[in-house]
Amino acid sequence: MIKISFTNRFDACIILNADYPETNFFDKVSDIPIIAADGAANRMLKEHRKINYIIGDLDSLDTKIVIPKNISLIKIADQDTNDFEKALLLCLDKGYKKVLVAGFHGGELEHSLNNWSVFTRFSEKLDLCIFDKGRYGFSVNSDSTIVSKVGETISLIPQCFCKLTTTNLKWELSSEVLAIGKREGARNVSLSDSFSLEIHEGELIVFLDARLPYSI
Repeated sequence: MIKISFTNRFDACIILNADYPETNFFDKVSDIPIIAADGAANRMLKEHRKINYIIGDLDSLDTKIVIPKNISLIKIADQDTNDFEKALLLCLDKGYKKVLVAGFHGGELEHSLNNWSVFTRFSEKLDLCIFDKGRYGFSVNSDSTIVSKVGETISLIPQCFCKLTTTNLKWELSSEVLAIGKREGARNVSLSDSFSLEIHEGELIVFLDARLPYSI
């Protein structure tokens, strides 16, 4: 059984052009490479935030903003991939394994759902962790023990199906199925300093409080 104790550090951080993270977020990831989608880069440049790479078709990049020479501009005109996928492909190319993603959600709903599909596909290749409004979301597809706090809200969202058994949650599951369109596992509660997930089949996304700057 894998133990997830949040003692690792992220290899890189991707900032997408949706809900912008709070100011102190950037202070906590300042020591790792930052990859910004071109839309998100506009605001970050205006606020003089650290950026290592700006990636996308660059059509959204404000031409009035001077780009510092130490930032790598990567233009990919391919319309078959969105900016999130382009950034993840860059992570694979650079060898960044543990990747934090902010600005994942917000704006048009189909945009968020498309990002979710990309997240699911690349979770097989990278250890991805979404940051949104002080919460983490990450994929789990094998038996795991996860460090938590007593009383912490834990959500288990199937991708798109998961049969599992839980331990140390308020509402336990015993070889039960969670499935999109049938049954979800949102807003459970941890009863201890850790909880366990025995995955019999499938995959799910675990949501819990963020542990910045630490990764899964």
